[in-house]
Amino acid sequence: MRSNQKLLKYVSPIYFISMFTIYFGHVYLENYRFRVGKNIDLDKPINIDDLQIVKLLGITANYLELIFLVFFILVSVFCIVVSKKEKSILIKFFILNVILILTISLVSFVISIFSVVPITNLLFPLIMPVILMFVMAIYAVWLFSKKERK
Repeated sequence: MRSNQKLLKYVSPIYFISMFTIYFGHVYLENYRFRVGKNIDLDKPINIDDLQIVKLLGITANYLELIFLVFFILVSVFCIVVSKKEKSILIKFFILNVILILTISLVSFVISIFSVVPITNLLFPLIMPVILMFVMAIYAVWLFSKKERK
């Protein structure tokens, strides 16, 4: 039990920083893609190279969204497995993710004020983790209430 708490103590900051870095890599690419797209002169014939750059930036931003989601899922599964022995780990994971999502949402709102990227594009990668957190919360309540009945 102690080793799980110690592991969580070291993994939590790494998880938080990694998720923040991945997310803001996505934000940077989205911002850059919108700026490149905005600079394309529509009065002239569109250059294929410009379109390729915008497309590549969009694909790369989508891959970062996917990495963000996969990393969230992997850590979630790890926490669920470990929480079967110690439920405080799952509770700490929820708290950490609520802080992460609120922080990212607040910073995204501020970025959207000064950026060409709409707030919806900035918050889109958070949709699936929020939904999965609700599902995990329901599962955790069911799991813990089942254990208490025994």
